[in-house]
Amino acid sequence: MKGIEARESVVDSFPGNLEQADFLQTPEVTEKCGVLGWIAWDNPNADLSSVQDQFLDATRALQHRGQQRTGIRGVSLDGEVTSLVGKGRISDILSDDQDIDLGVENSGIIHTTWTTDLSPGAENTAHPIDLLSGNKRLIISHNGQFGDEVNNDNIHPNDTTAIAHDLMKFWSGQQEPDPFEALAGVLSEVDGSYSIVAKFIDGDDEFLYAVRDPRAIRPLVYGVNENGVVVASETGALDQFGAEQLGEIDKGHIYRFDRDGGLIRREFAQAPRKSCIFENIYLTRKTHIDYNGVKIEDQRRGAGELIAELFTEEEVAEIRANKDDYIVVPMPATAIPAAEGLASVLGIKYEPDAIKVSKAYSRSYIGTAEATDEALEAKFVYDPEKIKGMRMLIVDDSLVRGKTSAKVIKILEGYGANEIHFLLSSPRIENTCDLGADIKREVLMAPGKTNQEITEALGGGKLKSVRYLPLDKLVQAIGSPETDFCTGCINGNYATDYPISFVRGALERWLIRPAESDTESEIETRELARV
Repeated sequence: MKGIEARESVVDSFPGNLEQADFLQTPEVTEKCGVLGWIAWDNPNADLSSVQDQFLDATRALQHRGQQRTGIRGVSLDGEVTSLVGKGRISDILSDDQDIDLGVENSGIIHTTWTTDLSPGAENTAHPIDLLSGNKRLIISHNGQFGDEVNNDNIHPNDTTAIAHDLMKFWSGQQEPDPFEALAGVLSEVDGSYSIVAKFIDGDDEFLYAVRDPRAIRPLVYGVNENGVVVASETGALDQFGAEQLGEIDKGHIYRFDRDGGLIRREFAQAPRKSCIFENIYLTRKTHIDYNGVKIEDQRRGAGELIAELFTEEEVAEIRANKDDYIVVPMPATAIPAAEGLASVLGIKYEPDAIKVSKAYSRSYIGTAEATDEALEAKFVYDPEKIKGMRMLIVDDSLVRGKTSAKVIKILEGYGANEIHFLLSSPRIENTCDLGADIKREVLMAPGKTNQEITEALGGGKLKSVRYLPLDKLVQAIGSPETDFCTGCINGNYATDYPISFVRGALERWLIRPAESDTESEIETRELARV
């Protein structure tokens, strides 16, 4: 294979309506992004005809993690770098009948993001970031948020661009260029959350790098199929490649995947595990398998079962004695498993069709300021016949600003709901988050209010109670100790409160390529050497 050529084929496809900033929507809590990296095995006989479709499907599988900008940068078998970046989702950028070659047969990187930069030309800084210096090229995508020490002079449009330039400067300035040293050197000077996929391209060298912060704040997993390696924010993206998950990218490690099936990894930093608990509550798709091998859907169903304990014995007896008067309703779709769990424990009807998210609506608010009543009404579709006269147990995954919830309660009262209880499968959200979930304290509903005051703030009337699942019950449902999580948004116990120790770990060499004969194990994963 020839070296990567210093040229780029850029595909721009921005439908006119996407130029309107108010078309692009931000949710109450905006996960910064989803990332994916892919590199093919060196196999001239491989059938790579399905890789482009797998890339597009994987982008859709990560789209919930970012819907304001989407980017794909591919490296074709002949070394050409092709870029597809634009506003909105992949479905907004590509029309159904558009014929396009993403050039991802050899390798590629995906990025989906929420952003506050909707200015004209901002797509030029869209991820994955692509930097060229001499014969060296860096393509990088990042999920998370670096600390204030990064880009504090505001030279660059965002923290990832600043880190990318620092990496290129470090790498290009080395007498013997080594991406391991560049990554460890730059990241040892910063704090924050980061799950990174990157390609450091120098002549004929072909490697995919994956890096995770030493507290494992943001998810990053990897797997293999018959054609190559996939690294992604969630296991659902691996599924689009038919990849078998081999595990998560270990915290505080740099992984390097090559085209011969080799993996070299090195530890560069150590700290206690402090994964973002809001990933389990809301941000991650229910199909994701967490680091303990548990599906998020099962965790959320368990949380719903524990919501039943928020009622007194007398209340539970009354509900069961009059079970035909009650229904359990999820709002939004992320609350479906919890609602199912609650309905099962209480023995009352589960009614998902009473309130449904409109197919025309994404997990979002309009704009970055106050949402309009029209937009909030458009978010859900209601079935008045299933609402009228019922005593409704509404299950939501979390209560952040409360504007959507207040509007929904008002609408349910209008449709004749007899009684409403608003039940959260998570604790009170009390604090800001600057580690990738973008929660601002000034817009939060809970701080300084009792549950009764929150009930009144959401409208009172037919709304009789607001109840939160305590943190100890949430971690019970998740099945991991509370000490494994960053719970700063709940109780002020932030991941960054735990110091990092920077180390120079040994290079560990592994073989992860699928076996080529029936006499070998299906996937050979064995350590070859430590150096």
